[in-house]
Amino acid sequence: MSSMLYSMIERRLKVVNISGKLFNVSASAVRYAFDQAREGAGISDLHFHDLRHTYGSRLYHMGVDLYTIKKLMGHKSLKMTERYVHENLEVLQPSAVALDKFYDNSTTVNEVVNLSKVEKMIKIN
Repeated sequence: MSSMLYSMIERRLKVVNISGKLFNVSASAVRYAFDQAREGAGISDLHFHDLRHTYGSRLYHMGVDLYTIKKLMGHKSLKMTERYVHENLEVLQPSAVALDKFYDNSTTVNEVVNLSKVEKMIKIN
């Protein structure tokens, strides 16, 4: 949890009644509000659970490693986390550049190639 979120929760707990709930709202009310906002925005193909995918993908695209995302999302396996993040080769570019610099300072990386392309090229099964 980010320190900003923690601070928001801490402030909220100081003003809510002692009911054991951070927010006194039902799951159905949250879903209803989401559906109303989605419809108001004219978006038809968006589901509440898509927000989890967006969260995981954005963390990944910001350079957060899969192990950290796994923990933040509460997944038991990396395989599940991999379903949530969507591969973006641009995210891999800095790693490829770092490897090239490690092995040869004169080499620059112009492109990051997905390993599945290489596997198909050399017919690895």
